[in-house]
Amino acid sequence: MEVRTSDIEYVCQVLTDRYLVNRDGAYDFQHQAIMDSVLISYSKISSKAIIPLLHLDHMVDLVRPHNYIEQEDEVVIKISKPYYPEIIIQIISLIQSDYYPSRSSEIKLDWLIKSKFITENDIDLIYQLILCIYNEQGTLKHYRTNYINHFVPLYLLRNIGKFDDEMLTVNHTKYDNMLISVTIGDKNISISVDPSISLIHAFQSKYNDICKWLLKNADCTLLHFSYIFDNIMPYRYFECTKLLLENVNHNMINMTQLFLNTCFRCNNEEINEYVD
Repeated sequence: MEVRTSDIEYVCQVLTDRYLVNRDGAYDFQHQAIMDSVLISYSKISSKAIIPLLHLDHMVDLVRPHNYIEQEDEVVIKISKPYYPEIIIQIISLIQSDYYPSRSSEIKLDWLIKSKFITENDIDLIYQLILCIYNEQGTLKHYRTNYINHFVPLYLLRNIGKFDDEMLTVNHTKYDNMLISVTIGDKNISISVDPSISLIHAFQSKYNDICKWLLKNADCTLLHFSYIFDNIMPYRYFECTKLLLENVNHNMINMTQLFLNTCFRCNNEEINEYVD
């Protein structure tokens, strides 16, 4: 059946003020709920076709990996494995479009990496996401670029149990970065992270297991402890100090400076809580 432009225009006119609105000659859905319903419905016909229309809210609330088993009455958009590269490119594009600092964009990014789309730990999806982040390291423009480049890959490896993988290897580059090589599924991948930046975000995000893994596997002589403490929130100082003292050779730390910084930046109430 041939569909002409005039047919589409006629249908749009019929649906205007019911499901659509006409804004300066361009048609849009009348409500977000209508758009979401159309996306969900059409995703069952072609998940690839709807990917460019997805927003970060969709990624968090609706989008799920290929093998996800939905709960009773749960409405989701499943993305087939062949389209993982496209959905990841869309995610990176959405992150870059939210360039300027705001509490809203910060929350959305945190929600995204903790969403079911990511935490279902589909191995193929995780591989594609880490690969894309690594390939985009030189071009990614976002106020949380360091978080995306140097923390998110470690968070993903942690989630799929790769921190305990005996085949994982760590070397250090001439730029003081950690070069991590690991096999995900049947694919080998190497990523480079700055351990000092990674520690800052692991401390801030309260992932103590990632902190401990970094302190165990990084060359601690290359860590910039003053830089680390200058870039974490004061309320995390005391816990961070404990982690350092428990996991780092004390000869590598300027102990006087460490305790001065901790006492200066922590409030008395937090310190007394631990001393008592």
